[in-house]
Amino acid sequence: MPGDPQVLKVTSEPGMVKNTFTGIRATFPNLAIHKLISEEFLPFRKALSRRPEFQTQGLWEGPLVTFVHQYLDRITNSIRQATHKDVSDVNTPLVDRVATLTGHVDRMIGTEDLESIAQDFQATHSDQMLNPAMPRVQSLTFTWEGTDPDIPQPTPGRYKDASARVLMTGLDLWVVEMTNSPSSNAQRTINRNDAGIWITWMADLYNIATRAATDQTPYIPEALDRSQYDAIWNADGSKDTPVVDGAGGQGEQV
Repeated sequence: MPGDPQVLKVTSEPGMVKNTFTGIRATFPNLAIHKLISEEFLPFRKALSRRPEFQTQGLWEGPLVTFVHQYLDRITNSIRQATHKDVSDVNTPLVDRVATLTGHVDRMIGTEDLESIAQDFQATHSDQMLNPAMPRVQSLTFTWEGTDPDIPQPTPGRYKDASARVLMTGLDLWVVEMTNSPSSNAQRTINRNDAGIWITWMADLYNIATRAATDQTPYIPEALDRSQYDAIWNADGSKDTPVVDGAGGQGEQV
């Protein structure tokens, strides 16, 4: 949305806030992180920017807090699913690895629930496969400069509530952190250290949403902006009847 005064400018100017996606790494091979960004972060970010109650100042209502909490839980679960889980080290004999895999197969055709089996299979043997010398590198496709109306910068002009701006800024910085992490150079999984940092990040954002529903500071009403007065008929008084000498002579006399 070029020319929108509420969109944060990328250029460094006095009095301008730094773009929240500054430092993002657009090209890296890890498919799990690309999936987190495209299927978890972007839908959440766009949904927040469209909610009217997210753009007003005041206490967060229950539906908004529940929505934020549920999405943060979903992101956390996705991080856990992509996290590397050791089932054997490099010194484990091949026969033992085959036995482990056979045990998984035996359980799959048994009566054990599929969810627990999937937990055992996720990010296990594939982590120990020989990766290609030239990994398949992908690039982020969303616009992070602030010109996309679905992914605006968290400026005071768009989001008057400080908690809303902090939450969006935290989400953006999380994406920047993911794209620059050691895990971003892996093929498809996330190492435990990065996962621990990111899940703690989600917990902090979870607490921000919780506190936003609690009265922390007294409410301070805001006056209308000058631009808002321009939309009110005769706000500048240009349509008023001028007062001249003798204009009051037509009224009642004492």
